[in-house]
Amino acid sequence: MLFSSSSNLLRLRAARAAPIARHAVQILRVHIMSAQRARPFSSSTALSSKPPRSPRGKWKTPPQKHTAPEVAQPAPAKDDKGGYAYQEHVQKAQEHQQRHRDQLQKHANTPIYILIGACVAAFGGLYYTEQELEATSSQRAKDRLAWYKRNMIYSVRNVEEGRWWTAITSTFAHVNLLHLSFNMFSLYNIGPAIIAAIGLPGFAGIYFGAGAVGAAAQWYYWKKNTAYPRRNQSAVGASGCVFGLFGSMAMLMPKAQMTFFIIPMTMLQSSVATAVISVLCMKRGWLEGIGHADHLGGLAFGTVAGMIIVVLNFRRTGYNPFTRRF
Repeated sequence: MLFSSSSNLLRLRAARAAPIARHAVQILRVHIMSAQRARPFSSSTALSSKPPRSPRGKWKTPPQKHTAPEVAQPAPAKDDKGGYAYQEHVQKAQEHQQRHRDQLQKHANTPIYILIGACVAAFGGLYYTEQELEATSSQRAKDRLAWYKRNMIYSVRNVEEGRWWTAITSTFAHVNLLHLSFNMFSLYNIGPAIIAAIGLPGFAGIYFGAGAVGAAAQWYYWKKNTAYPRRNQSAVGASGCVFGLFGSMAMLMPKAQMTFFIIPMTMLQSSVATAVISVLCMKRGWLEGIGHADHLGGLAFGTVAGMIIVVLNFRRTGYNPFTRRF
């Protein structure tokens, strides 16, 4: 009886405690649901401070991600004023120069084609005028030929009569097709490299400056030479201009390899050999139909101009073309 009465008492207490337990479970569920709404991407395991258990019952540490260690970047050097504006200016200037060089290399042949076209046009006009004069002996052809001789030929008579511009205009005229072909072939091979190296204004200055200095040197040679009547001496051709480009290239790229006729040598060696040959021809009287003084004058001007460019570039960037292999 005692056992049965006690068991009945326990059953009565359990029956009374069941609604309370169910109410507590409902309250706990409400709290859990509210926590999940506040942090929707978290879970009950994530809220725990301990890592999840492994299948064997041991605590398992989540894998760590291996990242490369951060390398400390060196601080840029400051200028004299303690800022970085000067370095940024230098970097932008270098980028601008590189873009400018790319553009020059892309369009370097255009000025060369214009010069070649002008020389070919001048030669074609002279040839057409001579052919018309032989065929018809018209007055119009005679007038055109007289105008050509007055304005396109560099001679003692033209300079003495005040037509000094023939020192430049004569660079577009040539004697025959071989003379024209040799000068235009040399211009086509040397010109684009000079434009890409120093720009179009520098190329134009060296080209026409060498032509003018070569004409002055030829005038001086005519004045000293008495082998022919002085007023009958004349010269045409772009040889002085081409030799000026050749001399400047010998300074800008002195170790560049080339073939002097059939002999391989550097640009500097070939320019020296050209100068020696021209001097010997003037002294010995060889190849009298060639303007050796004009060649030497243009070569000297181009060499001096190229040396000035090299010195200025060396003082600005420290680049020395005489110590670099091409």
